[in-house]
Amino acid sequence: MLKIDKFNFENKKKIFYFFLFPFLFSISLYFLNIFNTHGDYLFFLEVLEDYKKYNLIEVFSNYTAVTEDQVVGYSSAEDFFRLILFIIAKTNLNYHLLNFIFTFFLFQSLILTLYNKPFSNFILFLIIISNFYLTSIGLASIKNTLGLSLFFYSFYFYRKNNNYYFLIFYFLALSISIYIAFIYIFIAILKFRDFLDFLQKFKILKILILLLPIFMNIELLLGKLVGYNNASPDRQNKTLIIEDRSENLDLKKNLYNSLKKNVYDFEFLTKNRSIYLFKITLDFVEKRHSTIIEKPIYINFSIIDIIKFLIFNIIIYFFLNNNYEKIFFYIYLLLSFCFFILIDFERQTLILYIIFLTILSFLKKNNLQIKHYIFIYFVSIYGIIKTILLLFNLFIYNEVY
Repeated sequence: MLKIDKFNFENKKKIFYFFLFPFLFSISLYFLNIFNTHGDYLFFLEVLEDYKKYNLIEVFSNYTAVTEDQVVGYSSAEDFFRLILFIIAKTNLNYHLLNFIFTFFLFQSLILTLYNKPFSNFILFLIIISNFYLTSIGLASIKNTLGLSLFFYSFYFYRKNNNYYFLIFYFLALSISIYIAFIYIFIAILKFRDFLDFLQKFKILKILILLLPIFMNIELLLGKLVGYNNASPDRQNKTLIIEDRSENLDLKKNLYNSLKKNVYDFEFLTKNRSIYLFKITLDFVEKRHSTIIEKPIYINFSIIDIIKFLIFNIIIYFFLNNNYEKIFFYIYLLLSFCFFILIDFERQTLILYIIFLTILSFLKKNNLQIKHYIFIYFVSIYGIIKTILLLFNLFIYNEVY
């Protein structure tokens, strides 16, 4: 009788965490998006509406068009993601329902990855509800939402020692968003011993599968990497018609300027600094990805960017299990800093937070100490504050960022 009760309790707990909890989170974001006029959210809506009018050849017109005028918009995305959007468009699936489904997958995949780790259910609950970065992704971009869902599913299967499904979801994640390749690379460096263990059987085949989606999208990868350098507001090739919100935006700007005046050295911390390095030409990168002809390359940073980088990585460092991993941490630290300084620290905190969550999934029993709880509470409190600011931004200015 005791075993039956325990079995029923465990099943109910799994149903709550794996289905009910992500459902409640997703339905909340579904209704919050009523207030959202953020660029990416509207952009994908427009793309889906456009794809309803085109056939498959027109959607992939960048391969067949004779002139640039014949190329359909959003040709700079991964081909597999465009194919998925085309199929969804032809099914006439409601865009808001689509966003709900992808958001459900995002939170379910994260919960699956972190479930049954050495911390308590309360800690898991706290991590999920304070998840500002994934919440903002769920409100902004169906592309990144789907890509990160597949990313977390891949690590769920990896932690289950199911390399076959890990590789499938890895391939799908990079086929949706090649940018995720950098997160996989950073985690492979931090967990280098685990990576070597992963390669023990069928090494050549696994390496080929790991490299295949990168080489398939190498032009897009380099185009994005160099394109983010010295980024400007119009770097994304899209035009949006958004209702006039000049009054609200002026209020937002005035609040920001007031903060700069009243907080000591605030401007010193947030001021962007640029150092010119050299010019680069990548002729083999197609124009649809990014025009890279004699493009100036800069080091762009602010003091606050570097502070955030150091704080996040100090936290990540203390969740590494042994000295062997801590040696590779310094290699990761150098490479990740070079990466972020090249892309103007674009999406730095999101990427570092995903790395932090993934490192948590490697924790085993007896690994968790008081210092780890302190860091988890610190990150969670920071996430809750950011989430409150996100909601304020959404309700007042109708945008996520």
